Amino acid sequence: MRLFIFSILMLVAFTGSAQWRLQLQSGISQSLRRSSVDNISYAQKRGFHTQLRAAYYWGHLGLSAAVGYQKTDIRTGIDSLPGFPQIAQLPKTGRGQESINFLVGPEICIACGDNFKFNVGIRGGVTIPSKNTFAFGDAQPQVFVNTITSKLPFTFNAGIGGHYFVSEHFGIGIMADFHSYKVKANNRVITVGATRNTALQSSVRLLNTAASITYKF
Repeated sequence: MRLFIFSILMLVAFTGSAQWRLQLQSGISQSLRRSSVDNISYAQKRGFHTQLRAAYYWGHLGLSAAVGYQKTDIRTGIDSLPGFPQIAQLPKTGRGQESINFLVGPEICIACGDNFKFNVGIRGGVTIPSKNTFAFGDAQPQVFVNTITSKLPFTFNAGIGGHYFVSEHFGIGIMADFHSYKVKANNRVITVGATRNTALQSSVRLLNTAASITYKF
């Protein structure tokens, strides 16, 4: 009986400290891959990302769900075709690689004071890449057409962030996330009287840094 009463009291106390947090972050994406011609993300430098995340915390432990948008420059290449390593000098058409991701995972609030909160989180989910087509050409004439074919690649995300709450509900902060998934593309080489198709795959590894605002209730 005493154990039951103690458990009820602990549950009430634990639930009383629970809170929702709604967070919006936006910033720069930086590729962590070395540029090389056998890499689908060749010449990928930096891009833009934004994410909306909702988290529910029980004390120091939380569970979050997020939806994000990612845009990075991309130049698809392969070094096993004659003349293809020169693709860096070829003109390119295409909007860059765009994607939407859905993530969920646990978070820990290491420092949970009234004004300052420092969080660490690990999330997994899927990415929906846009089916963009990228075209390259030279003077032979020869054209390289690369179409993204990935559907729902598994996505891993791990991040840290600190927020300072300027009021009871609103906080401002900075974030840093490691974001990774694999992307596939169909490489079609069009020359005079011939067409050749090659399936390519590469890992996208990004460091996302951002400013963020948080609302807790």
